[in-house]
Amino acid sequence: MQLNFSLKKAWNDLFGKPKYIIQLLIVTVICIILELLGTVYSIKGPKFLSSIVITGYTCLIAYNIINSKEEVLENIFNNSETGKFILLVGLKAALIDAIYLVLLFLPPVFYLGLYFGFKHFPAELSTIIVMLILSPLLFYVTIFPTITFAEEFKFIDGFNFVKAFRTLKIAWKDYLLCFLIMSAILFGLFILGFISYNLFILSQNKSLNINSILSYFSHINWSFISIKLPQNILFFNFGGVISSYFGTHIVAQVYKYTLNKESKNSLKHN
Repeated sequence: MQLNFSLKKAWNDLFGKPKYIIQLLIVTVICIILELLGTVYSIKGPKFLSSIVITGYTCLIAYNIINSKEEVLENIFNNSETGKFILLVGLKAALIDAIYLVLLFLPPVFYLGLYFGFKHFPAELSTIIVMLILSPLLFYVTIFPTITFAEEFKFIDGFNFVKAFRTLKIAWKDYLLCFLIMSAILFGLFILGFISYNLFILSQNKSLNINSILSYFSHINWSFISIKLPQNILFFNFGGVISSYFGTHIVAQVYKYTLNKESKNSLKHN
């Protein structure tokens, strides 16, 4: 299978200049601080601002890639060429994501069916089944709203289903692989957070064995992926920023490829 994206290019772009790494760290630290503030004071404002920062950062990267900018990490915080500021871009993208979130919860009959269908199953198993059922929607929302919006920063493009499915048809294997890579990065960092913190706590209790670990999982109510715990906020945001950077970079590469292919096909037909 010939891939139409390169993780190596995403890696080289990030480590091309020290300031690009610093930019990534700044975004990560801002998101961590905002998430901690939102958790400590139980308010939504800082967490929403965190999503604005990360989506603005990734959308400006995607814009540079899609529009063939030579240095895709230049002008990230304030794009002088387009006059787009990271928070303004991020606000539009975050609102698009919020609308999709509402749309996902619109069909109450479907979700009531899921509830009554799985209420006799353990909560963890029900969650896994529901996530599998909703995985096509999760895939679409993860990939397309932000990337179609980032092409020209037009709000309505976030809901351009025709363009999204047209590009999906051209390179669905690439998009699926991009989604799996993003998920693997995020999940890998979640596991790293669990190993570095939770296993340390278990070892202090002198009961570190497979039975105690399984027992721990059954009693923590899935706290190893809960973003209410400070250590998990740290790894969630670090993993989220890393996953968002690499995911956005490779998805934007694929999207650019599909646009170029569409353009060539239209020229042939003309």
